[in-house]
Amino acid sequence: MYSAEGLAEGYFELDEYSDILKDKLVRYRALTEKKALSQSERAERAELRCELKDIPAGLSPDARDEFEEIERGDSKYGKSFA
Repeated sequence: MYSAEGLAEGYFELDEYSDILKDKLVRYRALTEKKALSQSERAERAELRCELKDIPAGLSPDARDEFEEIERGDSKYGKSFA
């Protein structure tokens, strides 16, 4: 049986993880949409891509879908940025 405290702790850690993952996806999208990247931005984009491509679909299907959408070049605003 799970304690209420344990469940709450697990929920908030998961929520914190979700926020970190969302922030990484937002940043990755911004870097893929940007036309001219500095060398450090290119390195950051590559690092984020390596991290995000390994998101297990079972862990966060929405995050996985968002990453795949970015990879396809789909924009939330209906235009391609590839």
